[in-house]
Amino acid sequence: MRYFIGVIFSSLLLLSCGMGGWRIVDGGDFTIEFPGIPQDTATMEGDYHGAKLFFEPVEGGLDSNIYYSISVYSLNDSVELLGDQLDDMLLKDAEIFAWGIGAMVTDSGKKVMSGKTLGYEYSIFLSRNAGVATMRKFARGKKIYTLLVVTDNQRLNNSSIRRFMDSFKLK
Repeated sequence: MRYFIGVIFSSLLLLSCGMGGWRIVDGGDFTIEFPGIPQDTATMEGDYHGAKLFFEPVEGGLDSNIYYSISVYSLNDSVELLGDQLDDMLLKDAEIFAWGIGAMVTDSGKKVMSGKTLGYEYSIFLSRNAGVATMRKFARGKKIYTLLVVTDNQRLNNSSIRRFMDSFKLK
């Protein structure tokens, strides 16, 4: 498992799509496009392994979103063991995230695909109209992938959210 974290984020490969522009990030078993150079973090405690890439656009810049991220969590067993309960687990995970930031998931998840892998997209409204988070969750093998974009309320369906979300490709 430690090898997983090292492969994905230590040997992070950024293929530039122009100075200061969108960049394709190769995470080993996935690719995703960020609107700038992302930062990375990793967590390893016992059997738990997680890694996150995130990007925060410059305030007042051309990008109207506040935050972009992809998190990868490694589990002890394959998610396929959950069977029909996987959908409920992904929704519950989104609800726990929302609760943790004082927000609320407003739907049960729209079905989305990454290749042949089914995932779900959730809308999460932050308290006091502080903004909206768009979250996608995918599970395959022993990994859960969470994509997140946070924006203010006036820019809910902007093209950068779609570009980021739709660029995620599982290999």
